[in-house]
Amino acid sequence: MNYQLEKNIMKNDTLRKAYNELAEKTFGLNFEAWYQSGYCGNTHIPYTLFDGKKAVSNVSVNCMQVAWQGKVRNFIQLGTVMTDPAYRNQNLSRCLMEEVLHDWRDKADAIFLFANQSVLDFYPKFGFERQAQYQYSLIPVKATGKTAGNLRNPDEEKTHIEKLYEAEKLEIEKPQHLKRLENCYQKGNPFSKLQTVNGFGLLMFYCGSFLKDCIYYIPEMDAVVIAEQEEETLYCLDVFCEAGKDLNHILAAVTTEEISRIVFQFTPVCDQTEQWNYEIKKIEDEDNALFILKGKENIFAGEKLLFPEIAHT
Repeated sequence: MNYQLEKNIMKNDTLRKAYNELAEKTFGLNFEAWYQSGYCGNTHIPYTLFDGKKAVSNVSVNCMQVAWQGKVRNFIQLGTVMTDPAYRNQNLSRCLMEEVLHDWRDKADAIFLFANQSVLDFYPKFGFERQAQYQYSLIPVKATGKTAGNLRNPDEEKTHIEKLYEAEKLEIEKPQHLKRLENCYQKGNPFSKLQTVNGFGLLMFYCGSFLKDCIYYIPEMDAVVIAEQEEETLYCLDVFCEAGKDLNHILAAVTTEEISRIVFQFTPVCDQTEQWNYEIKKIEDEDNALFILKGKENIFAGEKLLFPEIAHT
């Protein structure tokens, strides 16, 4: 069969609709609201094969800037790799991967992607190698003295962090709340070793949908925290504020008495304070495996890093 390859279809209403239909069918995702909001920009570039007007296979290029050790790199993250079930076993994804690497291999400091267990043997065929990631977590305890939060021995009785400030939820449908989020985002995350920059559009893909109820603002610290609670665990996805703020105080503002563990969805700077003692575990998740293209920069090699969860595409 003959297929038509279209690159960067987001500005074409008909092609974009077909792309969204394939993404909805495959992942339950739809990029239309994100596109219409204006936050999609020019950094999300689908490479899509069409059978007539039907999108049948896709690999998306996502351009991003990543700050690491004081330098900003240009990275490419591949995502939305999908093929309609009726069109599989025709090497369509292979053709798209080859086209993408031909176009972008020399235009980025690194090219990477996240894969599920069904395709772990697929990406090494194109020169990708699997790279380990590490999860950081801590156990909060009730504060003593002037410190808003300490760590306890896991064998001790469970207590909680004492709050000095209260966090308020941001509703990004309100212009003033959206502006507050954007202003704090521009300050970056001073507690993260590895972070994306100039990526407010991608952040809004999450904050405009999945995480819209997980955005908190702490007025006294002019800080935004994106966090969600699952039973007794608080997942801290990102923090945006000026450098010099106390992460203890920030976390305390969004931590309830029920929380027995805080899990970071980015790589925290471990020397924040002498009173922090992170538990670091290698991630064994076969459905979220990191692959990095050989021959390009690999900042993960020899480091215990986690790529920010809300920078996945």
